[in-house]
Amino acid sequence: MKHKVIYISLLLLFFYSLTSCNNNLEDKLATADAIINDNPDSVLNILSSIEFPEELQDKNKADYWRLRSLAHSKKRETLIYDSLVIYSLNYYKVNNDIEKMLDSYMLASEYFQWKELSANAKDMLSEGLSKAVLAKDTSRISQFMHKLGFLYLLNRNYEEAADIYKKRMSFTNDHFSYYIAGLYLTGDSAKYYRDESIKLALLKGDTLPAAHYLRNYASSVYYKNKDYKQAINAIKKTGELSNYYKNFGINDQILAQIYLALGMPDSAQFYLDKSLIEKRKSSYGGSNDLNLIGTENINAVLQAVIDTHNKKDIDVSSISSFNDSIISSIIKKNAILKEQLLEKNNLEERNLKLTIKKQQTEQFLLFIIFILSITCLLLYLYYLKRRRRYQEVEERIAVLQKLIRDNANSNENNNSNSFNFFKKALLDQLGIIKLIATSNNRKNQDLLSQIIDISHETVSTEALLVWKDLYPIINSVYSNFHYKLLSKYGTLLNEKEIQLCCLLRADYSSSEISAIMQQSLQTIYQRRSTIRKKIGLEDKDDIVEYLLAHFT
Repeated sequence: MKHKVIYISLLLLFFYSLTSCNNNLEDKLATADAIINDNPDSVLNILSSIEFPEELQDKNKADYWRLRSLAHSKKRETLIYDSLVIYSLNYYKVNNDIEKMLDSYMLASEYFQWKELSANAKDMLSEGLSKAVLAKDTSRISQFMHKLGFLYLLNRNYEEAADIYKKRMSFTNDHFSYYIAGLYLTGDSAKYYRDESIKLALLKGDTLPAAHYLRNYASSVYYKNKDYKQAINAIKKTGELSNYYKNFGINDQILAQIYLALGMPDSAQFYLDKSLIEKRKSSYGGSNDLNLIGTENINAVLQAVIDTHNKKDIDVSSISSFNDSIISSIIKKNAILKEQLLEKNNLEERNLKLTIKKQQTEQFLLFIIFILSITCLLLYLYYLKRRRRYQEVEERIAVLQKLIRDNANSNENNNSNSFNFFKKALLDQLGIIKLIATSNNRKNQDLLSQIIDISHETVSTEALLVWKDLYPIINSVYSNFHYKLLSKYGTLLNEKEIQLCCLLRADYSSSEISAIMQQSLQTIYQRRSTIRKKIGLEDKDDIVEYLLAHFT
């Protein structure tokens, strides 16, 4: 019984800890999913609090890596270490979770792009696009077409890019799609898409993109069609569309190239000098030097070409110095990044040690709590057992005292009923035949002591009772009951069962038999049930009546 309780307690504690940990994990993932679009930084903080993510299973594992990849994507950070987003994709495909599956296709494509595996990235986008078409999700179709078209642009597959952006127009009225089509298609349709992209951008109030489109169209007209006049007019019009482009160095750089092509080096020098003194800016308004490295080199090349036209000495040392400064800066930044990575690894190692120590402390505390719980449980069970034991002892004392009173009452009433003779003989053998009503206090104390000793099983009644002397009394008082019982059922019943039958014949109750034989009531009931089965009696039938009726 004790071991069974311990095993059950261990199982309950194990399942509780398992459930609580699992619920806590799912709560974290649900919270991260709810805020991913607005706060990817917080999502990464939540995910970092999940220990040993590589040990996650099934849905939790899929959700974790999808959310982590998506947060990196939204922050424009690398996904090169998010390879398990492929696991997320496969899980959602198997479980037909359309929304998360389509998200994972895009993330998997982005992961492959970071790995410089363009073919794999294209396969992911193409397959995701097919799934979006089957799901009739026009918003997703548009997203996949945009991602796929942009991938074509990165790989310089301009015709494929223009074609897919043209198809995308059926699903979204996005001016960027018209811009790409107008930039890379040929013929009259190119002009239509070009004009439409600027028109749509202006209708939406996107003046900066509209000016940017027009500037790139100007470059295209200059390089492809050699239409210098149209290119110059388009460049100048960008300043009308957006104040940002009124004094824009790259525009002046393009004008310098055009005037060089027209054989006008002085005008080219004017616009080149103008581009050098203007504030450096990238196409969309940023001031990131990395975006302007090409611009710096082009300016130096243009200066060399202008000097050639003017028959001056060509000095390319400025290009070498500028490029050397870039290389030095990159080397310095790489050294800093290496040191930062080393420090990050050291910090992660310290955090891991702290986490392990924390887990060990928590496990020790759980173990202590478990031991205390088990100890308390065992003490409580011991208390219940002792309590039941005391109750049984009190009941036995009460039964024995009742037997003594019944015997005393029969003596006081001069009741010479022979049936009481057996009870007196049995009480005499137990050493408690003395009368309660005696005047000798010492005898009363001895009597009470004997009753208590019998009830506590300090004294064994099996040793006190001499059944070879009691059986003749049973035969004498109860018409050879013991003799007939042995004759009829002596081979079926054992000694204890024969004794029980004799006590029942003497009209002892189950509680009285329990006190005399020093056995629990449950044991007495079980023994009576066993006797009934052996003699072929139904459960509710009286044993003594049955025996008397079947004695021959």
